[in-house]
Amino acid sequence: MATLAAWVFLTAFYFVAPIVPNGDQYLVPPTAHSLVYERNLGLEEFADLEHISTHYGLNLDGVGAPLEDRWGHPVNYFPWLTAVFEVPVIVAVDAASAIGITSNTRELIEDDRMLRLQSLGAAPLAAAAAVVLGLCSQLLLRFARSGGASPSRNGEPWRWWVVPFGSLVAGLATPIWSTASRSMWHHGPAVLLTGVGLAATLIVVGWPEVRHRAWIGGIGGAAMALAYWARPTTLVMSAALLLLLFFAAREVLARTLLGGVVTTAVVLGINLLLLGELIPPYFRGGRVSLHSDFAEAFAANLVSPARGLFVFSPFLVLALLHLLPGRWRESSREMRLTTSLTLGAVAAMMLATAAFPHWWGGSSYGPRLLTESVVFLTPLALAAVIGRQAKASRRFVSWGVAPVLIAWSVAVHGLGSWTDAGGCWTTYPEAIDESPERIWDWNDPLVLMGFRMVLPPSDPTGPDGNPCNPQRTPLVGG
Repeated sequence: MATLAAWVFLTAFYFVAPIVPNGDQYLVPPTAHSLVYERNLGLEEFADLEHISTHYGLNLDGVGAPLEDRWGHPVNYFPWLTAVFEVPVIVAVDAASAIGITSNTRELIEDDRMLRLQSLGAAPLAAAAAVVLGLCSQLLLRFARSGGASPSRNGEPWRWWVVPFGSLVAGLATPIWSTASRSMWHHGPAVLLTGVGLAATLIVVGWPEVRHRAWIGGIGGAAMALAYWARPTTLVMSAALLLLLFFAAREVLARTLLGGVVTTAVVLGINLLLLGELIPPYFRGGRVSLHSDFAEAFAANLVSPARGLFVFSPFLVLALLHLLPGRWRESSREMRLTTSLTLGAVAAMMLATAAFPHWWGGSSYGPRLLTESVVFLTPLALAAVIGRQAKASRRFVSWGVAPVLIAWSVAVHGLGSWTDAGGCWTTYPEAIDESPERIWDWNDPLVLMGFRMVLPPSDPTGPDGNPCNPQRTPLVGG
């Protein structure tokens, strides 16, 4: 019940937060509408609407030719899998419309009133992802320190509060709140599916006696495969989980691979049927390269004041505590394998993100492009500070350092959801796509923009009358 309450709370809390950005995800509701009523991905029924036809998802100047389905209809460039998660929203809203509660979805799309369609899909999806990570935290904690014996026998006891607490931390102190919950970004499905893959892997590795292990492995494999079709960078994370199974639960690996292969075959069949090609342009590897800004991009996505993962969610650094010699020696073999493989996958994902020419993620808030990394980092961080802490130094970290880092993370992501800090900072005084060097501007840092918009002294219109310019005097110098 506590876990269900956490999901309900997060869903409601996400839904009432006012910031709903429009970007890559803008065409998700009309695509879901086409899936429900046209049984295809084409957006030809909305072609005469300027706000649809002019969106960059249908006009990819400098990125590639506009995408069309096999019948020549315009199709959203970004992954169609996200629209599948929006289908229940289309069905539910139109059912409500039939009894006079609201406008139908076609009217909402035609009138460009899609923000709440975005929220209705993103809020429960992101909340479910957070709950899955809360479960992963409990599973990981269960065999974090088992002395090399069976985790199910000698690990930490199952505590009723760990899953709801981990759900709230994952849901409020990471980009799940400031990115995945705000609208139907493809990060939401990617985090949820990768989290399901992680949970399934932890169960079959940590509990050899659990019933239906092979089926659990198959479900995990299917989730890992689907995660790729939401965000290709999750491929390295799935590879880490498969390696963990190879070393720690090889008897389940074949069923996991089978689940992934069957799922991939189904997706490829849908691609061929609806798009006329197996691999859509979004998933082709030519979009990444070792460009001239690669080193800067890697550093910026870690520690810059506008995109730094460890600046916006510093509690995730606690995941690295498992590498300390004392903790490493105390950890079970399963925990050491999990730590090394998952942290290695996160590093590989960060390298892949840095290799993307548009590495700063456009007009968005915080480390959007590293959102999926929280699937591995959050359970590791929580497992490092929850449970038995025999040494005083560890208790200090658990009860002194961790709460401060979590509180900062919650505040920063909350301000990104309740103020337009992201939209304002990335467009004013210069658009971030035109001046990406602003990522490193410590005189006007995005991470503090929300605070500067709500804390006194404040002028809601700014000194020049622009609502995006409240008290933006340099923090250093003049």
